[in-house]
Amino acid sequence: MRIRPRSVILLLLLLLQALALWGLTRNTPRFDAPNIERVLYYAFSAIPMLLGVPLLIGHSALKRPVLSLLLPALLIRLILIPAAPSNDIYRYLWEGKLIRNGVSPYGQVADDPSVEAYRDPFWEQMNHRDKWTAYPPIPLLIFAASGAISYSTLSLKLLFILCDLGSLWMLILLLRQRGLSIAYSAFYAFNPIILVSFAAEAHFDTLLIFPLLLALWLEGEQRSKTAAIAAALSASVKWISLPLLPFFLGKHWFRNGIILFLTLFLPALLFLPTLQDLWWGLRDFGLGGGFNGPINSLLKTLGAHGKALSRSLAAVYLLLCMFVWFRRKRMSTESCIRCLIAGLLLLSPIVHLWYLSWLVPFLCLRPRLSWISLSLSSSLYLFVWIHAAEGDWKLTPLEQAAFWGPFLLFFAYDLIRSRGRSLLPRHPGPSNPESISVVIPTLHAAKALPQCLLSLEAQEHAGLEVIIADGGSEDETRSLCEASSLAPTWVDAPKGRGQQLLSGLQAARGDWVLFLHADARLPKDALLRLQRALRFHPEILGGALGQRFPSDRPGLTLIEWMNDLRALYHQTAFGDQVIFVQRQAALSLELMPDQPLMEDVEASMRITENGEFLYLGEPAEVAAEKWQPERYNQRFSLVIRLMLRYLGTRLKGRNAAATLSRDLYQLYYS
Repeated sequence: MRIRPRSVILLLLLLLQALALWGLTRNTPRFDAPNIERVLYYAFSAIPMLLGVPLLIGHSALKRPVLSLLLPALLIRLILIPAAPSNDIYRYLWEGKLIRNGVSPYGQVADDPSVEAYRDPFWEQMNHRDKWTAYPPIPLLIFAASGAISYSTLSLKLLFILCDLGSLWMLILLLRQRGLSIAYSAFYAFNPIILVSFAAEAHFDTLLIFPLLLALWLEGEQRSKTAAIAAALSASVKWISLPLLPFFLGKHWFRNGIILFLTLFLPALLFLPTLQDLWWGLRDFGLGGGFNGPINSLLKTLGAHGKALSRSLAAVYLLLCMFVWFRRKRMSTESCIRCLIAGLLLLSPIVHLWYLSWLVPFLCLRPRLSWISLSLSSSLYLFVWIHAAEGDWKLTPLEQAAFWGPFLLFFAYDLIRSRGRSLLPRHPGPSNPESISVVIPTLHAAKALPQCLLSLEAQEHAGLEVIIADGGSEDETRSLCEASSLAPTWVDAPKGRGQQLLSGLQAARGDWVLFLHADARLPKDALLRLQRALRFHPEILGGALGQRFPSDRPGLTLIEWMNDLRALYHQTAFGDQVIFVQRQAALSLELMPDQPLMEDVEASMRITENGEFLYLGEPAEVAAEKWQPERYNQRFSLVIRLMLRYLGTRLKGRNAAATLSRDLYQLYYS
């Protein structure tokens, strides 16, 4: 059996992460141990994930997600079970014990003499015993049930890991439902934010994530009643989901509103006599000062303090909620949720490491390098325990800047590169996801074209329009087209791939246009996946599918990895990766340039300058003849040089880039 280079590299990356996580837990008797080595181990554990997800895209192992994703994720989490949990877990256990003994945790603080009889070693290790509990009823009942089975930290850890793996499975289902590669779920499965927060420190936020993802999947299956129940359960676990509930009301808003209300408040009836004391816990939490909130910390540095600052940030968040609500019909539900959670993290006065876990699942549904970078830079959070050992629980301004700095730099870059459209994308307008035209540029393509057409004939798509945009072929290209059962439309176009694609776009009648090279073959379900993606992402202006070679030579694997890396993190695709656009928007916004080379890079940039770019990660197979071993190095260096020259010239504007494109065309084909 031949071992593929891609598989070997992925196994090595998994082993490196396992070693880093083992080092993270080594010689740390307490989760708050002041150890600078933990910062380095944490940061190192993020690198395999960042590099590995692009390698995982299109891997044949993804056909068996239990073996390729769930099992490795479980093994990684088992490494962290011996890690010392956060002292929050002792409050979970002890308050669950109170419930089992018929005492409401809301009726008194933990060090009240009235509950002195229930004190035990877990009570001794509890933090903030003088504070009222702020947990909703549902998690308290879960803590009580877990303690009834086994009153130990291990029982809760195992429960949280089980729920964590359930969230991973829900992400796999969501990605399939939306036509995206399930490889993106690895951003969750192997993310150190998730691993440390749940498997190591045992925070209960995983109980919030699972029902929220379940609600999103149920909504996609048009099961609005059960989606409303799942969303309400998420809000019943932690209050941060409350602003998300209106997005699950659906068309039957009154019925689903009643369901939401009952799901939220029925569990509270069990604690009704003491429920009013929950207010004190919420007050203590809400007025608990500030720590690591990016905007809050910046404004404090500039002199803003006190209630005025808190009220101002709360007002900004309320405006954000209203803005997203009024744009909800132009956005997918997960995009609305992602915006609100991201806004909450940026505006909150307190941002602990495990708070970032709220957003991580939504990065799988729409990867963004700015937020993904926090998986690495959040290692700086562990410096807080070094300062705490010195008597000052904080992050220094420099450490906080390093924590948020990469995010802010990538965020600013995206904002500048997209001309602000990363925040306010143009809406492409109504379109039918099933109305697809495929444009194939050809020039002496008789050798490769038959397989390309056969792959289109195999698609599960009725009435597919195929357009051949020919640049002057003198071989059998035209006769092959006439013999095809697809009955493609023949368009004579100026020679040059960009001009040919533009001619095909202008002749197309479908609402969406897919640009397929003649030497590429689509997988059987490619158009079906594309339709799913477009149905669930109404804000999308264009994007790409992906690309793989039939050979697994290491040099070709490197090219595939670099292409996926660029498309995933930079939203820039080559033509081999099968670009698609919304036709009407592409024509009105001139998304497909009239230039002979780098038309694919330019089209990608124009899409991001106007709206949302979606990379499906479901690759087509592309011939590798132009990457023959004897000319590989020469071609590789040429492509890199041309790409860098074009991107540098593009900074001067579209006209300068178009002029350079003609010069590069001569150089490339010489």
